[in-house]
Amino acid sequence: MVGILQHYPKYYILKIQILELGVQKGVSTKKFIELCEANQGFLTSVDIKDCSDVIKNDRWKFIHSSDDN
Repeated sequence: MVGILQHYPKYYILKIQILELGVQKGVSTKKFIELCEANQGFLTSVDIKDCSDVIKNDRWKFIHSSDDN
C-alpha cells in the first residue's frame, strides 16, 4: 500500500484507518503504525493474546479479545 501512496500528489492528505486481526509478534503492526503516522491514520488491533506491550503509540488501540467478537 505504501507504493500506491507514492503516486498521489503531495497536496492530498490521506487519513487511514486500519483494523488488524491478529498481532502475533507485532511485525505488521509496526509497519501499519508507520503508515498511520505518515498519513494521519489510526490502527486498531485485535488479538486473543495480550499483545498490548508490542508498541506504545497514540495512533494505536489494542483490543484483547477474539476477532470473532
